[in-house]
Amino acid sequence: MFRKIRILILLLNLATVALGTWPANSRLTAWEHTVHVAIYPIAADDSPATARFVAAMAFRWCRPILPQPTRATRRGDTGLGAST
Repeated sequence: MFRKIRILILLLNLATVALGTWPANSRLTAWEHTVHVAIYPIAADDSPATARFVAAMAFRWCRPILPQPTRATRRGDTGLGAST
């Protein structure tokens, strides 16, 4: 009896996670809303070279990405192969 109750509880947990994940995935891939992303530089060790590298990053590599959607939108280029 205990085994059947345990299996039932595990199946209910699985169903809850599956039913909660499916709509979230559908909303994320629907492209109706902006997806916000956080980028965290993580130093994996305590070496001074790694600390200097992370401190000097200052997200230089992220800055060129930000203005591109605005320029593409002004051109009318959606990146889907057909212009509107």
